[in-house]
Amino acid sequence: MKQAHPSARSRRCRCGASAALVQVIPERLRNVLPIGNVHEHSCATCGVTFNVHDAFGIVFSVLASSFLAAVGALVTAHPPGAAAGASDSNRWFGVALLVVGVLAWSVPIARVVARLRHPIVRPTSF
Repeated sequence: MKQAHPSARSRRCRCGASAALVQVIPERLRNVLPIGNVHEHSCATCGVTFNVHDAFGIVFSVLASSFLAAVGALVTAHPPGAAAGASDSNRWFGVALLVVGVLAWSVPIARVVARLRHPIVRPTSF
């Protein structure tokens, strides 16, 4: 857990006020592979806290959900073991993996919606 940089940008809260960046939390896959940062913001006006993921985290979640859906579609279309007569059971595994891959698309969509819902506060004067 890292503290926020002093020059970090604030984001607009749902109430219309500026929400300051409280902390930046790095996300890692199996504590090895960095997969993005979560920026936690807190609004002083209404007291709401919200999280916004960085672009790298969104790209990683898009790639992961695309990979799951593609493997599921491939296993459904060409099930392994079709020559040995095990195509039906393996096809259901492919369908299940395809469903999980399609449902996994809700993660990057939710992350993009959060970024659009809470835009960066631009300075009014320089």
